[in-house]
Amino acid sequence: MPAFNFQKRFAERVRAGVKCQTIRTRRKHPPRVGQTAYLYVGLRATGTEKLGEGVIWRVRTLLIQDGAVYLEGKLLDGVDLFSFAQADGFADVNAFRLFFGHNFDGHCVEWRAA
Repeated sequence: MPAFNFQKRFAERVRAGVKCQTIRTRRKHPPRVGQTAYLYVGLRATGTEKLGEGVIWRVRTLLIQDGAVYLEGKLLDGVDLFSFAQADGFADVNAFRLFFGHNFDGHCVEWRAA
């Protein structure tokens, strides 16, 4: 079962159930729909705190190429990109792009409260 570690700045949103997705680089064994996601802050450090659990209901590919954001191969822009960035815990698209940079290859994992 996958465990996800979050930065402190995202912890309260995860705990409150407002942030129910995470973007991660591709893994050898990616999370699968139906698995339980274990959500933490400070994992593998003193003061680890469990934020909750959720059942993974969707895993989508995410590609950022030269700043363009593709979710499952579909270009996100405008309102769609803004909504996606906010759902991942960012105030706006600029903050999202600063965090992920111009090139990224990974997954967007979404869960629902267990």
